[in-house]
Amino acid sequence: MEVVYKFRDWGNKYHKKILTDNEIYLAPPNKINDPFDCRINENFSLLSEKEFEQYIDDQINLLNLKNLDSVRIKIKNRYTNQDKLKKEYNVHCKNIGVFSCCHDTKEDKGWQNILLWSHYSNEHKGFCVVFWKEKLFKYLTIHGEVKYGKYPKLKPLAPVEKNKKKIIKNFIALLSTKEKRWKYEHEYRYIKINTKNNSETGFHKEERIIKLSNDCFVGVFLGLNIPKNHEKEILVLCRQKNIPVFKTKMNPFDFTLTNEQII
Repeated sequence: MEVVYKFRDWGNKYHKKILTDNEIYLAPPNKINDPFDCRINENFSLLSEKEFEQYIDDQINLLNLKNLDSVRIKIKNRYTNQDKLKKEYNVHCKNIGVFSCCHDTKEDKGWQNILLWSHYSNEHKGFCVVFWKEKLFKYLTIHGEVKYGKYPKLKPLAPVEKNKKKIIKNFIALLSTKEKRWKYEHEYRYIKINTKNNSETGFHKEERIIKLSNDCFVGVFLGLNIPKNHEKEILVLCRQKNIPVFKTKMNPFDFTLTNEQII
């Protein structure tokens, strides 16, 4: 069974909850460190004038609106005005939760990712939790590897009823495509989408928190520079939960990490 890795800082009271309370947090996209993340828009300039009018017709039918010139202008402005798109994005963020992990590659195991230790684990002073990838599926059914590359050209599709599969494919691309310079993260992403609450309100805070069972945990790696008191606190918790613990070490003649199991 495959695994995924989450790098955390024990000095952060919210990061600690992953072990103290078995909690993971689903962040809204506008709180993620990449300002382009989940902000990929459909490109209406790819539509001909005729296609755009057909798209507006479809929106009027879906929303049960009156087919008036003023309504058509309002819909067109909604999708071509950048300020309006920013407001749409803020609503969009309220309704999406993201849990980002790292997966193994052919070259390295995820826990060996030196840059992730530096960027997300307080310069190797933190810890890395290993999860069974598939056991997280029961909590988050939308998941997959992030694709790295050029900004995707997403053409708006209409009518919706005839293009559902392509629209879903576009939506997944919107949520899981990042610029190629992020490739070092080897991200595996879990996503939750709000389908219950009012879209303007979005997720309630507690709905972004997921409680995991102990069998989701494979092990914990301790950073090279973790403080002794943090190490002791983690060891106590992991003994109680029967979670293996490994201490990372520097290879003496290579730019790589090795480890030693201490529980």
